Amino acid sequence: MNKKCILIHFKSAIHSYINNIWTYTKYQLITKGVFFLVVLPLFYKLADVLIKASGQMALSSGHFREFLFSFRGLTLFAIGVLILLLVIIIDINALIEISASIKRSKTPIGVHTALWRGIKSIRNFLSPTGLFLIVYILLMVPLVGVGLRLSLIKNIQIPNFITSVIDANPMYSFIYWSVVVLFSIVGFFLLLTFHYMQIERNNAFSSMKNSIIAVWENKTSILKNFLLVNVFLFIITALLGISMQLFIDFIGSGIVHNVLLSRILMMFFLFTFAEFINLWVFLIAPLQIHLLTEKFFVISELSTQAFNQHASVTTPPAKARRGKIYFYWLICGLIVFNIFAGAFTGYYFDDIFRYRTKVNIVAHRGGGDLGPENTIAGLEAAINAGARWSEIDVMRSKDGIYIINHDTTFERLTGSPKKPSEMTWNEIKKLKVKNHFNEKGKSDNVADLDGMLNAAKDKIGLLIELKGADADKKMADDVVNAIHAKNMEEETVIISLDYSLIEYIEKKHPEIKTGYLYFFALGDTAKLNTDYLIMEEAVVSLESVEKIHSEGKKAFVWTVNYSDTVNKLIDANIDGIITDHVTDIKKSIKMWDQQSDVDIVLDGIKGMFEI
Repeated sequence: MNKKCILIHFKSAIHSYINNIWTYTKYQLITKGVFFLVVLPLFYKLADVLIKASGQMALSSGHFREFLFSFRGLTLFAIGVLILLLVIIIDINALIEISASIKRSKTPIGVHTALWRGIKSIRNFLSPTGLFLIVYILLMVPLVGVGLRLSLIKNIQIPNFITSVIDANPMYSFIYWSVVVLFSIVGFFLLLTFHYMQIERNNAFSSMKNSIIAVWENKTSILKNFLLVNVFLFIITALLGISMQLFIDFIGSGIVHNVLLSRILMMFFLFTFAEFINLWVFLIAPLQIHLLTEKFFVISELSTQAFNQHASVTTPPAKARRGKIYFYWLICGLIVFNIFAGAFTGYYFDDIFRYRTKVNIVAHRGGGDLGPENTIAGLEAAINAGARWSEIDVMRSKDGIYIINHDTTFERLTGSPKKPSEMTWNEIKKLKVKNHFNEKGKSDNVADLDGMLNAAKDKIGLLIELKGADADKKMADDVVNAIHAKNMEEETVIISLDYSLIEYIEKKHPEIKTGYLYFFALGDTAKLNTDYLIMEEAVVSLESVEKIHSEGKKAFVWTVNYSDTVNKLIDANIDGIITDHVTDIKKSIKMWDQQSDVDIVLDGIKGMFEI
């Protein structure tokens, strides 16, 4: 297919999509409304009941295994997976049904008809090949994070603390990207599988086979079409962003001298832009499937008669015209809402946007990138840089001395392949820790807990993580005793990924502050028995932080190494940020405090593109 034909088909597909945009909007409003207002709350309620019935307040990364392999846990897991599978199958196939009916009959089938057909399509996946497709999609979404993103599961992704480890290790990066490329190639050739299953009613195996053949024979035109679609999406999104920034810059340039009026106008435009962006994002998945369905019909050249056996229920032209009117009324209603919302938020601008809690900077593993990892030199560098806290990792040596080290062995930092438990303190203190952030930086000796406490006393707080296979009750007791010996109860927090250790310390040593590290949680996390809840940044939300604060506890985040995420965390009223880049994060916090009204609004716009 030549370039001219591809452009003609693409233009025709966009035109048919616009003509039927209300059907897609209505579909999204109904399905996502039911999911977020009914299905998800019911699932969370069930999870809360099952978790509390097991004697726990919340389920998190540090203590989920026992619950997961219980009857209650297996039940909850099975229901969660089932819901996810239903979302994937129904969402894709219902949208295929709508777009296919538009292609052949010019008018779409009703939303309820499409949903019913999507529900009935579940039976097509009850085969080994069908299950393979489901597993592939479940892995593809978080692993790759690109391409066709289902609107209900677009936030499922690999946590940032894992991706940062992958990015920092060349071997891990190579393996990760090799897997991504492999999954992407497989996904490319399976691109039309669902269409063959839903439109031609082939079984899963035949659909995969037909998709591979069709894509291979038309790979050039499909790749061109894919490029065209993504360029189109990029241009529309960029135009929305540029136009709104021009509006905000114009209002903030001093043309409007009244501060209150300027704020009201900016907030009106921000709300309007936010709704347009969200509506655009809301309709991207239907648009992608609509365009893919158009391409499928071009490739497969299905007969109208064969298709009409499955898609005879259509919407009359008059109803389609009414749909456009409904869509325009929706837009008008949103604009009216924005006028009132803009007036309210503009009037209370400072109270809403300029309030923040005091953010404590925590140097990760001693001093982060300021010095050798988990060393006194790194700790002193963090003190000089103005960090409020330093996070360190405690492990036990062969002769029972508590040393500061993160990895299972010393190999990455010192070259020694041995574990701390295989070496005495006299052997360990001879090792030199290199600065892996700066090859020209000075090295330093491995530190022990006593030395770290002495260096930190009255200068910086310590978050002391109990680390390694030897992290047990004895380690907890010994670290507590070391803290008492230095009278540093108010300058230290013992933290761990193991919630049972946190509970042990809280019960036996209530005078000691504790912090629980986690990267996922379900249930009433704020009521966990600890003083600091230290979450991976993907878990952070304004709601979760508010719940933590309502329990009189502190909310910290780990490990934040990207300055562009700081504003989001400050807006969520986080109490502390653990980072490898103390200086950069400190500058980002200062920049937040110095933001103009325009900067605040533009930052809000930027956040909308993090989808």
